[in-house]
Amino acid sequence: MRSRLSLLVLALSPAACDAPPPPSPAATVESWELTRERLADLLVLAQPLPLDSATVGELVEEWVVRAALVRFELGGGDLLGPEAVDASLWMEAREATLAAALEAEGMVDPPTADDARRTFESDSLRLFAHALRRVDASTSAEERGLQRRTAQEMLNSLRSGRSWPEVVSRSEDLATRDDSGLLGLMTLDELPQSLRTVGGQLQPGQVSTVVEGPQGYHILYRPRYGDVADLFRDLLQERMEARRDERANLETLAALELEVPESALRRVRDLAVAPFLPGGTEGDPVLIWAGGSLDADVVAGYLASLTARARQDLVASPDDDVAVVLGQLAAREARIQEARERGITPDPAHMDDLRALHREEVDQWREAVPLGGGDDSARTALGRYMERLVSRQEDTPPVAPVLRWWLLSRVTWSLDAEAMADATSRARELARSAGQPGGGS
Repeated sequence: MRSRLSLLVLALSPAACDAPPPPSPAATVESWELTRERLADLLVLAQPLPLDSATVGELVEEWVVRAALVRFELGGGDLLGPEAVDASLWMEAREATLAAALEAEGMVDPPTADDARRTFESDSLRLFAHALRRVDASTSAEERGLQRRTAQEMLNSLRSGRSWPEVVSRSEDLATRDDSGLLGLMTLDELPQSLRTVGGQLQPGQVSTVVEGPQGYHILYRPRYGDVADLFRDLLQERMEARRDERANLETLAALELEVPESALRRVRDLAVAPFLPGGTEGDPVLIWAGGSLDADVVAGYLASLTARARQDLVASPDDDVAVVLGQLAAREARIQEARERGITPDPAHMDDLRALHREEVDQWREAVPLGGGDDSARTALGRYMERLVSRQEDTPPVAPVLRWWLLSRVTWSLDAEAMADATSRARELARSAGQPGGGS
């Protein structure tokens, strides 16, 4: 009997060896997986979200970051611990140090109400807001038509009496949607080129027609001064302070007399591809000057604060452009190092406010994906969170970019571009069979 069993095992072994391995998931964090099937289901649920690589990549990255956040705390980590708080406020603390250094040199006189009104009426600086429905080169003709019709419907509702905040709530520009779609205070030349002509024709209180640009279909709005007087004055002061900051950077950069070697350019491009360094990189210089250095962890922190698309653009940029970016980062770092040597620190009250805001955000993250039931319960909660997110029922604060980098350096994770593309194709097929616009080719 034993010999017959052995023969049976031997007979079955070749078939087992020839069996194809299971398809890899789109993403993993520790033992958790975002399978191709699950990602495809989420993409269908997200319709009419554009099914392009950038949008799908952002959705998968959100799953990875939220999973990393949960796994970090399940493993005993503390998002309210000093390291996590420092990572969350990394950029804000550096900017606050620079602001304190400028303040120590004497503040720029803030603009008066009359200054702000004169600037508004001169058209030298204009305040714009927009609402956006996204498309890109990979968007199907059917979905492109739907997005244009949606933008036109939003414009029609605005002309029929709906308020601008109501209309902009349907914008797909997440960076501006919660801030009334504000693009900022700018000269006409600083407006994106696709919007420049129509922006130059808008008078205060007017909205544009639907305008097509590289990001999709825009509705551009220029508010009246009476509706935004205080905001306009605040933004004007911020712009004056930003101009002063730029001058300080230029002066510092000239004093550094930097030489940027090819090795530094390669390092920046490598970090732009994956700005998630493991621990222990402090003191690893990318650039060195007399009395200071620009370390890899600092470069990674700044690059992690950029969008994935901006980092891709940096990787493809000419060497001269990358050298300019490095020079700007070096100038800021030299100013921060000098301020610290002089004993200049961020305003304590301002930093206390930022820490309180971080605590509030952590509470909301924990409420969105509760940890109390353990690993399996948290994984199920993460799945429900993603469903609410893609169906636009979730409004939990995002995880700060450098905190994302810090979290991902503390867990094992992976992405699979082929699996993501396969899930996108499955989602298109499912949407097509359901008669949804995202099913176009």
